[in-house]
Amino acid sequence: MNQQHPIRPMEMLMSEALELAKNAPSSGEDFDERDGRTPSAQRIRDRLPAFLRHTRPAELEQRISDHRLRERARAWRVGGKGVLFLGPTGVGKSHAAALVFRRVLGDGWRSGGAAWEFALGLRWFSAAALSQARREHPLGHGDAPEITRAGAATLLVIDDAGWDRDPSAVSDVLAERYERARPTLITSGLKSDELIKHYEAAVVRRFVESGGGSAAVVDCFAAFPTPENHADQRYP
Repeated sequence: MNQQHPIRPMEMLMSEALELAKNAPSSGEDFDERDGRTPSAQRIRDRLPAFLRHTRPAELEQRISDHRLRERARAWRVGGKGVLFLGPTGVGKSHAAALVFRRVLGDGWRSGGAAWEFALGLRWFSAAALSQARREHPLGHGDAPEITRAGAATLLVIDDAGWDRDPSAVSDVLAERYERARPTLITSGLKSDELIKHYEAAVVRRFVESGGGSAAVVDCFAAFPTPENHADQRYP
């Protein structure tokens, strides 16, 4: 079959996207209806939860109450490693993840090329949604489409990790992403020891190692970090 759009290695795509995004403004997208990429960009934006998809990036920033989350979200660029956002309800974990999602989408929409190809692969799922998708998928028909899409995403956000009834779906997605060396952003209202208890230590390790190297952990439970308990640390 004649393939008009051959799949390029992930490393090449991320390298090109990073170069294109360097000079792109970071204030988010303001889609022009005359641009041919706009319908696809709007569909990608609609992968976000309803309460986040129509909030502009500047407003997302304002709704992040913890400055550590805000700074990490601002700093993330294509080519970056995974990030684990931990903290109690209301600090802005989901808003921080959405800020990264929207900025990557906006940069891709403006720049085109590899940055746009990367943006096309953005995915957002709650941990509960992945668990439910597997539970409801008919046996004997492979894996649920949501699981496949999550594993293959260029950048995946898993929101509210730890609130899924069956952790196997998230575990398998992270195993796939670990093998592909693709970055994942995870938010959780559980503390690190609770997260390990829910998913087991090996799975949590994949949380922070998918994408290659060691991902950052922004722990908003640590209001007053000490040298032994950094608020923005590398996970062991």
